Amino acid sequence: MGITLGSNFDVETGLPLDSRLVVSGLIQRDGINSLKRYEGMIVYVESEAKNYQLVGGISNTDWAELSGGGGGGSGVKNFITTENSSLEDAINDWSTYNDAGPFVDGDGGSSSLTLSITSDTSEVLDGVGSLKIFKPSLDCEGNGAVIEFDIPRGYRGKLSQISFLVDGTEQTGSDFEVRAYDVTNSKEIYCGTDDEIEIPKEVGEIKLPFQADSSCETARLCFNCKDSNTDAYSIFIDEVKVSPMSSVSVAKHTGLLTWSPTTQGFGTIGLDTAAYSINGNVLKGQIKFTAGTVTGDEAQVSLPNIELDTKAYSNGYQDTNIVGVAAVSGSKEIVTVLLDKNDSSVLKFGVAGAGSTGQNKFLGNQILTSTQQLTINFDLFVKDSRQVLNEFELSQQTVKARYSYNSSSARTSIANSVPQVIDYNVKDYDSHNCVTTGISWQFEAPKYGFYKFTAKQVLDTTTDWAEGEPFTLTAYKDGSPHSEIGRSIGFDSSSSSNYNNCQGDTTVELNKGQIVDIRSYQTSGASRSIVNDGTLTWITVEELPDFTTLGAIKNYATDSVYGTIGAAVNVSNTFGVATSLTIPDAGIYKVWGHIEAYNTTARTNPYWHRAFISENSGSSIADLEEGRNTNRVYVGNGLSDRRTAYIQPFFLNVPEGGTTLYLKQTITEPATDGTVAQSYNLSYERIR
Repeated sequence: MGITLGSNFDVETGLPLDSRLVVSGLIQRDGINSLKRYEGMIVYVESEAKNYQLVGGISNTDWAELSGGGGGGSGVKNFITTENSSLEDAINDWSTYNDAGPFVDGDGGSSSLTLSITSDTSEVLDGVGSLKIFKPSLDCEGNGAVIEFDIPRGYRGKLSQISFLVDGTEQTGSDFEVRAYDVTNSKEIYCGTDDEIEIPKEVGEIKLPFQADSSCETARLCFNCKDSNTDAYSIFIDEVKVSPMSSVSVAKHTGLLTWSPTTQGFGTIGLDTAAYSINGNVLKGQIKFTAGTVTGDEAQVSLPNIELDTKAYSNGYQDTNIVGVAAVSGSKEIVTVLLDKNDSSVLKFGVAGAGSTGQNKFLGNQILTSTQQLTINFDLFVKDSRQVLNEFELSQQTVKARYSYNSSSARTSIANSVPQVIDYNVKDYDSHNCVTTGISWQFEAPKYGFYKFTAKQVLDTTTDWAEGEPFTLTAYKDGSPHSEIGRSIGFDSSSSSNYNNCQGDTTVELNKGQIVDIRSYQTSGASRSIVNDGTLTWITVEELPDFTTLGAIKNYATDSVYGTIGAAVNVSNTFGVATSLTIPDAGIYKVWGHIEAYNTTARTNPYWHRAFISENSGSSIADLEEGRNTNRVYVGNGLSDRRTAYIQPFFLNVPEGGTTLYLKQTITEPATDGTVAQSYNLSYERIR
């Protein structure tokens, strides 16, 4: 219970009122009795000239450096302990590893380790010491420096951020990279939007989004050498933090930095200056050429190894500024430097305001002569940390898209006997802008995952369809057939004209950047028009859950089987099996299917065409779920009497893998009278 005071203290000493609030060093701070601690407690450490606060708990791992001076400011939680973060006088818990080639887990043995780490006091990035990672003149691919840290339970699965100071200017290229590893679940953790982030040849602060699974208790942060070159150099690291995202800022600023560009079209022309600086999301650069020998190759100059924001260039390029006079086709014109969004690693050259392709490209000897000098000033948009964060947050969202069709599509008909890409040209929604519409319509995966594609197309009326002629939809992955997702079979419609409908779904495992399109194929004998109705021709794309993060051994999320029978159906409620599917893993599944049938002769009696999904392959009902055609069938013209018995989606608990489902069908009459089963589908989708 607190002590009630009627007035304030009048302290007449130069000592703190509470002796816990100022200590001489980190050892003394960590030695404060746990019974005398409280969350939010602030302590000033004289040896560090810094304030620390207990954030999220009262253990020594909960000390967080305050961003402000004195007793104010807000604490920045750091999952890495202070001594391993500040690296002032020792390498502490940092160690080296050798994964012997491409990065594996940051825990490789040291049998052939060539890289070393030390505490350095000469090339200090902050305070009085930094971590020096020395790469000798040997192949160090897979060598690196690593720190292992625990993630407090309250922060697991939450968006965090890696930040550190770095001097990478001695690298041959961007030879080192940042990698993170989930020790608990034995898998890599993405930093930013990828699993590897290169360390640039510059001095500055790097900030990257970081998010491990909610089950990750321990993780590793690695500075990994990814190149096999034999150059000797060092990089320096300091102030390493892994912090909750809400407590860090994201602006990026640098001083004047230099780089060594490569050129094309300028031959042996001399290079006087190549320098740039970054302020927020703008890169300002300058290149000065001196006299030399130019060539007749396309003129290009490479840019610093910085990720540019090519989405800022809506016209495909950005005009920049050039100071210099060019002799182009005998005339004097001002030349403009162009950045092509499809090749953002180099600057190109052309007439002011022109595009950067075709005849607008200039050759080196069209821009300069051996006696001219040239100065290029340019401003480019770069991806700052906020954009990287936004992309990372977007990458955590579920990918969903739906597109439909109208007569403005680049493809309004399907040729006979030629698989053709369907242009679903109307965007209803697209969470990640993954679809490119047009004659080469395609979906590009924004990240690795399992994607479910559900598509439908309806072709216009015709009397040309003959019995057995197929109409199919097929998913193509990177230009090759992946799986048929729907099949409809033609029937004799000589006395009437009918729409033909095809629909279905499939699941495709995609890496980031892989492509899927849907192609239609029909063999009616002539080109068939697509019905101008967006409710009849459409596609949806949905990223499926990754069940391996929930402890599942496999990630099968869905499967389908399609086919044709072309034989008389079973009669008198005696069931015949059309197809089957085996579910490989335990879980909760959504299951559905259908069987399509038609008559080859006329009938006079009404009957039901019935379809069932069952775990029993026998001829009895023993069904899980039943589907029937919408109405009892009265056949007037048997040849055009085509109907489908749908089993609507239902949920099924599968307690163990290996469960087989059977799609069965029958009619209620004792005679077939020419009733023939045609196409069928049986599908399941894992939902939990």
